[in-house]
Amino acid sequence: MTAYSQIRFPLEKAPAFARSQSGAKRKPGERTGGYPWQDNFCEARSFEVGQCAAGFGHQGQDIRPGVCALQNSENPGSCDPKRQAVIAVRDGVLIRALKQQAATLQINTSTEHIRFRYMHMNPSAMDADGILNGRRVSEGEKIGVVSNYLDHPNGTTRHLHFDVQVFTRDGWIWVNPYTTLISAYERLIRGRGREIGPEPAVSAAVAHALEDVNHPDAHEGSEN
Repeated sequence: MTAYSQIRFPLEKAPAFARSQSGAKRKPGERTGGYPWQDNFCEARSFEVGQCAAGFGHQGQDIRPGVCALQNSENPGSCDPKRQAVIAVRDGVLIRALKQQAATLQINTSTEHIRFRYMHMNPSAMDADGILNGRRVSEGEKIGVVSNYLDHPNGTTRHLHFDVQVFTRDGWIWVNPYTTLISAYERLIRGRGREIGPEPAVSAAVAHALEDVNHPDAHEGSEN
């Protein structure tokens, strides 16, 4: 697989978990949304995706933020789980109309034409923050928060859908962002992941990456 661009990871802080937001109910005591990471670009969906064997798939990757403590006056630096920031992965221009729960960051240069789409963020909050067509943003700039919108609140679980399109002679095509996200996350945590599991590894998949760099939240996963 290919890393299509050197990007900043789309969530502001680690830990984060790239896994499907769809799945069976968890058993008592079982944690979901944690390590190891899992590619879900070709997960069974009805969207056309040329890179997938069936011709259909998910088009992108689901990303869950780690759990965190509620923000309070005694610990003002703590994390509010409903305000975990989504950020621009590159310098670029936003494409988004009012009331949309998705925003696209586009980069057009003499050597690169690429789009990054973010989905399921709160549209009212983005409208209020001026996240609209033509706005220029810098890499690392906040453009929203992880939420659960589809066509309405609670339309999905709380996660970020992130996908990538590149421009070809056949027009814009969806490409698998998984390896790109792995590289970005390893830069964010200043560490390396390791491959685990029975399936052939795509690349140096981020599995227990935080544990590898002695991060205290190595096994914390989202409960949502």
